Amino acid sequence: MSIPSCSICSVCFVFQSPGLLCASCKSISYCSSKCQKLDWFLHKVLCKDFASLAPRPSDDHRLAFYFPLDSDKPKLQWVWRPRTRHPEGGENIIELPNVEVLLRARDHTETIQIKIPLDSRRSAEDHTLTIFCHRGYLSDGADLNQSVIYMIARNKWPWTGPLLVLREDHPDCYSTSSDVVSADFRVVIQFLKDRCKYQQEEIKDPESPQGIVLRCMGDVSLVQGIFSTAVLRISASDPIHELEPTNVSRQMELPLLIRKYPREGSRYHDLHEIWFENESGAALNLDIRPDSETWGKALPEWQKDPGTIMVMRQDRRDITMEQVSAIVEFLKCRAETMNKVVMDRLAREQFVRHTFTKECFEKFLFDVFIPALLDGSAGFIYRKLKSPYSN
Repeated sequence: MSIPSCSICSVCFVFQSPGLLCASCKSISYCSSKCQKLDWFLHKVLCKDFASLAPRPSDDHRLAFYFPLDSDKPKLQWVWRPRTRHPEGGENIIELPNVEVLLRARDHTETIQIKIPLDSRRSAEDHTLTIFCHRGYLSDGADLNQSVIYMIARNKWPWTGPLLVLREDHPDCYSTSSDVVSADFRVVIQFLKDRCKYQQEEIKDPESPQGIVLRCMGDVSLVQGIFSTAVLRISASDPIHELEPTNVSRQMELPLLIRKYPREGSRYHDLHEIWFENESGAALNLDIRPDSETWGKALPEWQKDPGTIMVMRQDRRDITMEQVSAIVEFLKCRAETMNKVVMDRLAREQFVRHTFTKECFEKFLFDVFIPALLDGSAGFIYRKLKSPYSN
């Protein structure tokens, strides 16, 4: 098959026909040997892939850049884009890319568009590169994308989850698409670098609230050099802001937002689900509904391997690791009572109303939780611990 290419210099974007083609893959054009030399660091990553590209599986497949989670570099990937009618009806035919298999996150996928404008520097090119990725793709999680890190090592912001880059000729209607070309790769890498710098600036904003990451043992064991907990500043773009607070934290008038991290990658396949349990996440999602069958236990969706989670306050005030630990222990103690004492519906309602309050929590915090830890190695930290209600 013919290898996709274009006649625009990948470095300076000058239209050159015929251009100076790469002798190995013939997939990229330059206006001069100087530009070709400048581009070699990037082009060599995919040069052999373009040269040995497998045949197109079908007319409905398009070539994409794929940044796997566990690989040391990106690669080329054929993606199925079946043609179908527009979901809103009518006669319009659209192409919907089948990206869920590669991203492994059907419910957590978002798109980012890189528009390539039609101007004098880019001549006849006018298209959009669409990045398919996980929501929260720049959050501090365990699932760091090694192939992105390989390409932007100097930008020390972790990009999480796999990425897939497709080329759209008319992105507003998804009517047509084409293969990515080698020259698109430089545009994508520059965007990733710029996006990381932007995220670093956004996260340094003093208005960004402080949250906590509580990692499951699976992530701690698989990712070298990380701890079970972490403190981070949460950017305004993180999808955690779209969630509703947990019922029990709302009852305590201390509404907390909790987000699960997407989990993907071949490294997880051989681990038992017990490695992805999260006792803290389960406690923070204690079911306090009087008529519920899971009264006194974690909500059903939090009982089975929830994995690593992020916690923040809905009111965007800071919360500390120690405060989250105190809330977790308070809820664990109350859960024991809920499971030991038989209560009818009225008794359960009264228990919830009188137990999950600021007064009860602060009594537990200052009379039970802090005194129990003062003699430990971290006693000096807890001696100064404030109630989260006073933040």
